[in-house]
This record gives sequence, structure tokens and C-alpha cells, in this order.
Amino acid sequence: GVGKTTVSNCVYERNLDGFDGCCFLSNVLDELKLQTIDQLQQKLLRKLLDDEKLEVGASVGTHKVLKDRLRNKKLFIVLHNVTNEKQISLLLGEAGKELYRQGTRIIITTRDKKLLDKVVDGTYVVPRLNGREALELFCSKAFSTNPDNMAESMDLSNKFVDYSIGLPLAL
Repeated sequence: GVGKTTVSNCVYERNLDGFDGCCFLSNVLDELKLQTIDQLQQKLLRKLLDDEKLEVGASVGTHKVLKDRLRNKKLFIVLHNVTNEKQISLLLGEAGKELYRQGTRIIITTRDKKLLDKVVDGTYVVPRLNGREALELFCSKAFSTNPDNMAESMDLSNKFVDYSIGLPLAL
């Protein structure tokens, strides 16, 4: 991909300080194949409240905890690889951003930009690498053990870079 995971993880790691609770829910789509939405909500609440023993019933109970225990906390939440609006509302609460204290930051990564239009204040589209950046990344990985081969393989390297169309994961 273009690097949504890397960017969101980097932003999360660099900005943990100053928040009352933090949670990075990685790959919501895959997590929901392994557990129910209630279990994922509970995981989110446990991390945000730093309470591994927290037991919450169905979605209604989860939203009550969100309202009662989290509304006065400044939170940092990342929902990674969300695929539909229902996942967002079930994990963050139906009331959306009105539920959270000012200063709370929520990052949602998705492949579907239209999904975010209804629920966020702003979006950031991770740009593809330009030709120089892509070549630099490719060469750093391809020639890390033998930099002497780089000059003689530059034509082939440029073909790889062109083929990747600026996608770091393809490189």
C-alpha cells in the first residue's frame, strides 16, 4: 500500500504523551473476523481505561461506559483499516465526537475515502513517493548488503521504481 499503517503508527507513537488514555486498534477488519464487535469494543475500553479486568455487556453497556467514564478524558484513538460506518459508530459511540472531551484525537484509516466524509473533520491522504524518494527507498533495501552493485543496476532499479508507481509496499 501507500503507507497508511506506517503513518498512523508513527503519529500514534510520537503523540502518546498528554492523553489520559490511548488505544491503537490494529486492522479492525481482520479483528472482526476473529472476534465479535462487543469483544473489540471491550478491548478498546480496557486499553483506554487501563483496566484489563473491565467487563462490559453488549453494545448498550459499552456506550454507557463510553459516556460515563470516558467523556471527561482526553483520549487518543486509532482505528486502523475500518471498512464501514457501522464499525466506527459501534466502536466510538453513536454520539460521535460530541461524546469526547475537547483535545481528544481520533485517527481512522480506511481505503474508502467516502466512508470518512460523514464522520471526520478532516482527512489526510498519504501521498505516493515521487521518483527520487522511490528510487532511494528501493536502493536502500535492494543494495543494503552490497552498495557496489548499485551503479551497474541503475537501469533495472529505475524500471522497478517506475513499475511500483510510488507505492512503498510494492518496492
